[in-house]
Amino acid sequence: MQDMKLTKKEAKKQYGGMVEEVATESRPKYPWGLEINLEEESLKKLDMKVEDYSVNDKLKFECEAYVTTIGEYRLNLQVRKMEIL
Repeated sequence: MQDMKLTKKEAKKQYGGMVEEVATESRPKYPWGLEINLEEESLKKLDMKVEDYSVNDKLKFECEAYVTTIGEYRLNLQVRKMEIL
């Protein structure tokens, strides 16, 4: 698997060259578009309960996504099916 962590160059671009001024612990380590938020209804469909997890728990999942938009330098994906492994 490819680690998607921001490189120093990418972080500088994202923070407008002020990467040194932004505290490391408060700065996201990964691009915002790679975060998945599961709310109450989605958690129910996956038979998950928030109280069973803690921050930094590692989850593996498989999903099926469709390309919804194609831009010059990006793809938008819509996740339609997901399974927690």
